[in-house]
Amino acid sequence: MYNYMDAKRKSGMSWADLEEATGVPASTLRDHMGGGVKSPDQDILDAARSAMDPQGAPQAPQGPHCIPQAPQDIPQGVEMVPASTLAIAQAMYERQLASLEAQLAEAKARIKHLTIALAACVIFFVLIWVVDLLNRDVGWFRDTLGFGLDAARPAGAAYLAPLAWRWR
Repeated sequence: MYNYMDAKRKSGMSWADLEEATGVPASTLRDHMGGGVKSPDQDILDAARSAMDPQGAPQAPQGPHCIPQAPQDIPQGVEMVPASTLAIAQAMYERQLASLEAQLAEAKARIKHLTIALAACVIFFVLIWVVDLLNRDVGWFRDTLGFGLDAARPAGAAYLAPLAWRWR
């Protein structure tokens, strides 16, 4: 087992130096290296070990031709994905995201144009109706829509219309 406190003394590094080299607070390093933590974080211990003794630090397992191998603690059935595949997937995702953003911008512009067209139609028909109401003698727009004076009949007119020929 590796004695971290011995290695610290031999390296001649202060806690501040270790903190600067590892990026881990000195109090955390002291607790982990001195055994004050029941289950110390192995990453912190590895960082401290590599800071104190760069040659003796644990290295990633190397295969033939100095290609790093997958760590052995990976659960069975889990495949390592090459970084190039992840980069391609990220590029595809970013392209698709840009395409969706462009489609959204087009849809917003289309909705804006349709809203303006609808508002123009409503204003146009309201103006026609106002002109028709102001020209009481014409009433062409109201007659076309069925609201004119010719369309107005007293209640029961449809019932009494067949009887009108008898009284003449």
